[in-house]
Amino acid sequence: MSYKGFMNCNSRVSKEEQEFYDLKIKAAEYYRANGVPQKMEGVLNDMFFDKPDDIYGYLANYFSKLSSPPVISRLLGKEIYDGKGHLSLQAQVRCIIKNEEKTTCSAVISSHSEVLDNSFQDPSGVTNINNDKRRDSVMAALHWIHESLNTILKGSDPCDQSGVDKILSDFFMARYLEDQDIRNREKENQPPSVPVPEPSPATAPPKDKKGGDKGKKGNSTEKPIPPPEPSELVLPGSMAIGSVSLAVAKTGALLQCIPLYKYIKALRNQQPCQKEMHIPVPLVTLLSCGKMSPGKLNLLEEVIVIPKAGQRLKQIITMVLELQKEMMKLMNAASKTGVRNIAADPFIVDLLYSIGLYLCLMTHS
Repeated sequence: MSYKGFMNCNSRVSKEEQEFYDLKIKAAEYYRANGVPQKMEGVLNDMFFDKPDDIYGYLANYFSKLSSPPVISRLLGKEIYDGKGHLSLQAQVRCIIKNEEKTTCSAVISSHSEVLDNSFQDPSGVTNINNDKRRDSVMAALHWIHESLNTILKGSDPCDQSGVDKILSDFFMARYLEDQDIRNREKENQPPSVPVPEPSPATAPPKDKKGGDKGKKGNSTEKPIPPPEPSELVLPGSMAIGSVSLAVAKTGALLQCIPLYKYIKALRNQQPCQKEMHIPVPLVTLLSCGKMSPGKLNLLEEVIVIPKAGQRLKQIITMVLELQKEMMKLMNAASKTGVRNIAADPFIVDLLYSIGLYLCLMTHS
């Protein structure tokens, strides 16, 4: 009998019974709209035929597949100190997983500090300036995380690393352009600086030709030491971008139950991670040279072997040993006095060229 028919039969119904009946109608509509009766009927039928030992575990596994995917609820930033005792930033990602807010992962990025040119003159003062800049950078990063990034990334999928990085990249580019505009305005408002003439190098007194060595040539002027390159400016607060991106990547790897390196590799290739992976091997230096090397050896810095991808470590070691033996044969044949006097040999360039050809043949064979 419907509620209206029941009311017509007995108009004297208490208020509590009416509210309870309305509540049952709302509950039935809510469950029907979300498909709960159909899903409950389906899982109960399947469980009856499967007859699992753990009934509630069977139901938990079934409904866990139907739960909503985790989403980022908020970001947290903390001040910590790294291994060198410098102030750094830690970013934490909190996600809503099955209607519960949980701290998933965190990441730490060390702070940047500009090195001043006069650091050798006043090390104590420079240290204080660097500490102040680190603190300002960390404070700016914390402000970005707690205010802007927390609002922008709220509700995002932590497994969508490309989307999160796109949001972070756009946010950083906007802050970078704002900083550039501020710097340009400051340069325009500053008065033009008067260029200071560089002092002319002092000429050395002429040396007595009789007293000096006849075989050596004396330099009349000393070569000026080139000034150090200016340090690259770092936008204060930029460490927030890297720390949040790394924390989200760790969260995605944790939710998918795979190691972080496999998760990052899958992001790069845009494909599911393969079972077999080739880990890069270190390069092998066969010959170290440089500007301080005698003779024509200063034309090269070093001769490096780049192993071919897919080779095993034992194969690489065997190849390097064969290369060393072949190099010793070529170098001993080019100079009768041994390897140490090879720099004085006029055919050193041809020798190194032949060694390079041999390296190419061995590494690509």
